Amino acid sequence: MDNNKLGMISKDIVGENISKLRKIFPNVISEGVDDNGEVSIGVDFDKLRIELSKEVSLIEGEQERYEMNWPRKREHIREAQKPSTNSLQPDIDGSVSKIGEGGFDSGNLYIEGDNMEVLKLMRDTYRGKIKMIYIDPPYNTGKDFIYKDNRRMSVGEYEEISGEIDEEGNRVEEDGMVVNSRSNPRFHTDWLNFIYPRLWLSRDMLAEDGVIFVSIDDNEVHNLRKVCDEIFGAGNFVGEMIRKTKSTTNDAKTGFNLQHENLIIYATDINKVQFVGELKDFEKYKNHDNDPAGAWVSDNPSTRTGSYFEIKNPITGTVDLPPLNCHWRFSEKTFKEHVSSGKIKFKEHVRDGERGFVFKRYLSELRSNNNLVNSLLFTDNQYMNQVATKEKNELMGSLDFAYPKPLQYIKKIVQYSTGGGATLF
Repeated sequence: MDNNKLGMISKDIVGENISKLRKIFPNVISEGVDDNGEVSIGVDFDKLRIELSKEVSLIEGEQERYEMNWPRKREHIREAQKPSTNSLQPDIDGSVSKIGEGGFDSGNLYIEGDNMEVLKLMRDTYRGKIKMIYIDPPYNTGKDFIYKDNRRMSVGEYEEISGEIDEEGNRVEEDGMVVNSRSNPRFHTDWLNFIYPRLWLSRDMLAEDGVIFVSIDDNEVHNLRKVCDEIFGAGNFVGEMIRKTKSTTNDAKTGFNLQHENLIIYATDINKVQFVGELKDFEKYKNHDNDPAGAWVSDNPSTRTGSYFEIKNPITGTVDLPPLNCHWRFSEKTFKEHVSSGKIKFKEHVRDGERGFVFKRYLSELRSNNNLVNSLLFTDNQYMNQVATKEKNELMGSLDFAYPKPLQYIKKIVQYSTGGGATLF
């Protein structure tokens, strides 16, 4: 009896339900250890309870698990869940395109306000519609991270604070905002409580094929990765790109010259994301020998795994072997077929240290007209901070705008991740 034909093989219902939950709440999927000591995938019901509950609840009991936790984490998740009591008001006089019968027609929105409140107000309208999000959060250097997520006070009340120390022991600046000093024992906790609810809200707005880019330096990159693993799911980590920020560190006391920052990339569903790089250079493809297969370039015939055998040039008698720790990317049988078809062409003259044959890659064989997106693309000097500062001054004059990013840097990540015509944030 064929049970498969009769449909008597039961489905993994629990597994299917876990997969459904992963799509809606990727942060509730956790790694655990079963009775046999094996790592297993399951549902963290405490996190699921937080997602579905309107009240902050404590974990009932203790259980060993792989997770990241810190003080007041649940409170700040709850803060993100609360509806906003604010509203967005159009600035008609300051708009590029004036409002008419069809509303604003600029095609873009510039919103000024507390970013978490704005995210809440935008969530219903843009839920699941944003193709690409780029955020440039505070880097928590101990100087430029200004923390004022104190929901017990309004912004106006906060500005009226007098004195040097608030009730939690943080130093208060003259403008009423708190600097997260490295001497503060809650240095990392404050930053995590700041960034977590904002990323949590951002996740809701990403489309199924959406991606989020987050710029960060070395102070919190390790924590950012863990937070994003929890919110977006570790399996949706796309990669990390490096941007060269400067040529020389101003104060390199250790003798180490730190010149870069990080760009962390996560997807809603990594299986639905496809980055598209720059167009390949087709000018290098030529057909010097009138090959009927068309234009070609010389390609590398070796690879890490494959076949290992001698290749003798019948014209010069020279013998080739794969480079050290490498193999030919074709078998002996396929090699002979390549020689017959002209894909492999022996050289009439071979110089010292030169391979005795050419392995052709035809233009017609290209799977894509675009290059892959290189993680080291932004290490060129054109993406450094000084370029961004110059551009900012030309566009905005003396307007204070801290830590701008180069225009080409932003254009590239938009281009590579969306292909144009998408809703960006």
